[in-house]
Amino acid sequence: MTGGRGLSKASDWPVPGLISHATGPSPTGWFGTDVWESEDAFRRFGEKLAPLLREVGIPETEPKTYQAFKVVTG
Repeated sequence: MTGGRGLSKASDWPVPGLISHATGPSPTGWFGTDVWESEDAFRRFGEKLAPLLREVGIPETEPKTYQAFKVVTG
């Protein structure tokens, strides 16, 4: 997705608009949560991510989305 550069800061992501990204283990597997500046930015990211997930055999699922009313950053 990044040409081998890794994803250590928001500007590393393949589409602009990422505010926050966090992942970790959960009782059912792996969990990730992102905050995007807009639904459009999130959609553009999904368009980049979906083919890569299919390529490695991860089944297509609909992400759970929630609107954020307040985001506090450092």
